[in-house]
Amino acid sequence: MNNTRASQILSLARDHSSPPGLIALLIILLFSSQLSSGREPRFLSQFYLVNDPSSFQSLKNNYGKISLVCPQWFSTDEAGNLESSVDSAVVDWAAGKHVLLMPLLTNKKFQTPVAHAVLNDDSIQARLIVGIVEAAQANHFIGIQWDFENIPAEDRDRYSMFIRKVSKEFRLQHLKLSIAVVPPLSPPPAASPAAPSPSSGWIANPLSAAFDYKSLATDAFFISLMTYDEYASPEQPGPVAGEPWVEACLRKTLEFVSHKKLLLGIPLYYREWSGKSIHEGSSEEAQGLAAKWKTKIALDPEQRESYFSFTDGGKQHFVWLQDEQTLRAKLNMVDRYQLAGFSAWRLGFEDPKAWENSFPDVIKKIR
Repeated sequence: MNNTRASQILSLARDHSSPPGLIALLIILLFSSQLSSGREPRFLSQFYLVNDPSSFQSLKNNYGKISLVCPQWFSTDEAGNLESSVDSAVVDWAAGKHVLLMPLLTNKKFQTPVAHAVLNDDSIQARLIVGIVEAAQANHFIGIQWDFENIPAEDRDRYSMFIRKVSKEFRLQHLKLSIAVVPPLSPPPAASPAAPSPSSGWIANPLSAAFDYKSLATDAFFISLMTYDEYASPEQPGPVAGEPWVEACLRKTLEFVSHKKLLLGIPLYYREWSGKSIHEGSSEEAQGLAAKWKTKIALDPEQRESYFSFTDGGKQHFVWLQDEQTLRAKLNMVDRYQLAGFSAWRLGFEDPKAWENSFPDVIKKIR
């Protein structure tokens, strides 16, 4: 209950002409509303961090609204050797502020041969598990998020079995395991680059064939569904995460993963197309581009994502971006489907106004 409403109720209660029964009812309403406003926060907010000053600065500015931070710090090569870019300054700062860290572990540069090599050799897996557990314990991480991508479809069962091994060892060591998964659906092929982005007719994402969502969710503390990069090809400009596609991916994933374990992926960046080139950056950078070229940022009524275009040197530029308005729409989806929360890529790229106007003030804490 807001302060204005509470004042109105108290004013009525103080009115001597009010019957005693009404006064008692008003007082009950006041206190029950105050209790409900202090209810358990609805969802987790997970944000990705990169080794970039703007990313760390955003974390320092906004950590009170963040449940969990996932820095992009670890990768493995074909032999299971752990490669680390841990920033000790971030680790020390997080410890002082009681901010929970759950770094990412990726197959190096998301290379398919790396994933295949690891998943097909038990000794390599054992070496990697030992290395990542030691690193997590040495830095007092709450756990690790596994982010293997571009996995061969034929390694689907091997990936699930590997995750089961990781999960078992993590439980023994009191570490939490989360898993980033690719979205299950993709847009259909476009008739031409100029064709409008569809709002239905999704096809299976070929990269999702390697992910047994149900099995992975069984062994994970939570699943981060990477519902972004809907359009990332130079040949086809389109939304980064149009609402129809995001919701379709979410509904499909919920067939296999409990809403209590699922975080919806939310992009914070913009993407700009010009000819065969693509550029990505922060929301502020995109808004600066629109101001520079004196073009209006509009909200696409079907995709529920903001966009604009401009011409520079005879070249047409198309920009799709996230702002406080589009972020609110995606967070409403998190609430509507009663998900565990959201995971956002990445700190430092978000619209600064979103911290006051879009992201929740009160978030769940991981115990």
